[in-house]
Amino acid sequence: MRYRDAYSVSRPNCGRTLRLLGDAAAMSSLLPKPQLRGLLSKWLRFHAVGAFLFSAGSAVIYKFSVAEPRKRAYTEYYKNHDPIADFEALREAGVFESVKPKGK
Repeated sequence: MRYRDAYSVSRPNCGRTLRLLGDAAAMSSLLPKPQLRGLLSKWLRFHAVGAFLFSAGSAVIYKFSVAEPRKRAYTEYYKNHDPIADFEALREAGVFESVKPKGK
């Protein structure tokens, strides 16, 4: 294959690309015009909506899979919790230095 057969030629006002391959020339379809203005705002609109939906979904999943069961567990624990009995058990175990166990 010769050098001149392996390159592309673009004509400035046409929007078409001519590619030379061997002895045959292949013409591509019209190339779409690139977006030159408003690309950042379009990108931000798309990704901001996606980020908002993702964060809202994550918050809802966390609330119902972690926070609510934790609240129920704390409520159940404090329903049956007797702090005086816990203190007595810790005192008898000798955890406190300032309070002697009852037997001593």
